[in-house]
Amino acid sequence: MTESERSSEARELAETALAWLLTELEEPAGLEGYLLPKCVAARTRAADKDYYDLPYVLLHNRVGGPAQAATQLREGQLAEQLSGLRSTFVELRERYGRTSDRGPTSYAEQMRLVEPDADASLLRADAVAAVQEFLDELGFDH
Repeated sequence: MTESERSSEARELAETALAWLLTELEEPAGLEGYLLPKCVAARTRAADKDYYDLPYVLLHNRVGGPAQAATQLREGQLAEQLSGLRSTFVELRERYGRTSDRGPTSYAEQMRLVEPDADASLLRADAVAAVQEFLDELGFDH
């Protein structure tokens, strides 16, 4: 399979997963309806913006941070769907495991477009910490 075919297949999978998630919601989704598609997009489409969006939402949400976002997911409308996304969460843990991984690197690069003087190493560390805290609180181990 060529890179183009894999990319097309990943986009199709992401679109299908996002559509499924959104049809499961009975009312406006709020954070959980926004966050789960970000998780799926970071795994499947894996564009720099996807790798940026996930830690950004975890760090700057209105419920308080990564752990609080995970708690809201565990207790919200989509709680029963989380186990079906286990492989997504395991993959995200890998993609944000070290500051040199693509997830944190992309997050830092995108943040520096807005804040050019920001310390890239701190931004990468923030991304790793946010995603790992979120996944720890969700209860998805390695």
